[in-house]
Amino acid sequence: MKLMNLILASLCVMSINIAQDEMESKKREKMEMLAVWKLTEHLELTGEQGETFFPRFREHEVAKKNLREQQKAIYKQLNEKDAHSQSDVDAALSQLATLEKQLIDERMTFINGMKDILSAEQQLKLVTFRGEFMKEMKGRLKDHKGRRGPRGGMKRKHDRNF
Repeated sequence: MKLMNLILASLCVMSINIAQDEMESKKREKMEMLAVWKLTEHLELTGEQGETFFPRFREHEVAKKNLREQQKAIYKQLNEKDAHSQSDVDAALSQLATLEKQLIDERMTFINGMKDILSAEQQLKLVTFRGEFMKEMKGRLKDHKGRRGPRGGMKRKHDRNF
């Protein structure tokens, strides 16, 4: 009986984790679709420009994702150890600096590679897009949380002081 309860509890936890992962994946997908829509709008892309821009944009995003995953792996590796030697720290910092430089180089290569597709004005808009988009998303998130109130909208007497 205890074994059955343990198995049922494990299955419940697993199904909750799977559902959370699916929700996160759907949120990420929606965010990416919103970013593409906003980018198209922000750059004022024509249909012809979009046909050549977005395949390159997707390649750029994949390259950035790969570099960020490498960074995450280094951070994870550092967090898993309890003690680090100076050589471990130096090696990790060197690897992280190299990856950061590769991210910058990737971004510059991508933007410079857009000269045959985008006008000079559109290139400048591309450079500023990410910051403006993130600022807008933070504002939306803040507004959304503000409407719900603290702790999911449940106001308590002790919450008033904060």
